[in-house]
Amino acid sequence: QNFNDTTGRPTLVAQKIDYCAATENAVASGPSELTFYVADIMGAESNETNVPVKVTAQEKARFLPALNQVIFEGDSLCTMLREYPNVQQKYTLSAPKITVNLSKDEDKRFSDIEHLTAGGGVVQLDTSKWTGEKLLGFTKLKCRKFDYDAGRQMFLATGPDGIIAVDNS
Repeated sequence: QNFNDTTGRPTLVAQKIDYCAATENAVASGPSELTFYVADIMGAESNETNVPVKVTAQEKARFLPALNQVIFEGDSLCTMLREYPNVQQKYTLSAPKITVNLSKDEDKRFSDIEHLTAGGGVVQLDTSKWTGEKLLGFTKLKCRKFDYDAGRQMFLATGPDGIIAVDNS
C-alpha cells in the first residue's frame, strides 16, 4: 500500500488475520499495518483535505466493529503526515498500546478519529516541520498516557516524569 494513496479506503496488511463471523471481530496476528484517512485534526479549516494515518503494531491488532474500535499492541506506532507547498509536517506517536475509536457516522467517505489513547508504558509524541532537508522546528513529548479527544479538540498527556522538548528556532 502506497502511504500517499488517496482512494480513502482503509487498508490492512498483516501476516495472519482471524475473523469471527458471529461478532465480526478480527485479529491480525504478528506485525500489522493499517492505513486510513482522517479529517486533518490540525487543520485550521474543516474543509481541508484528508490526511493519511498509518498505524503499525508488532504483536497484534484487534478490530472491534461493534465499538468502532481498533486496538494495536506491541511497539505500536501511529504516523500522520501533512503536506503543504514547500513544507511537510510529521506527527509520530509511539507506545506499547494504541487504541483508536473511529466515528460511527457511516455516511462519511473517510474515517474520523473520535478518540485516541496511547499507553501501556512509555508514550512518546514527536512532531517535526521540514522544508526540503531543513528542519524548521520540532516538539518531543514523553509521558505515560496520551489521549486525544476530537469532540473537545483536546490533547492530554499524563503520568510521572513527563518531558517536553521544543525547538522553534
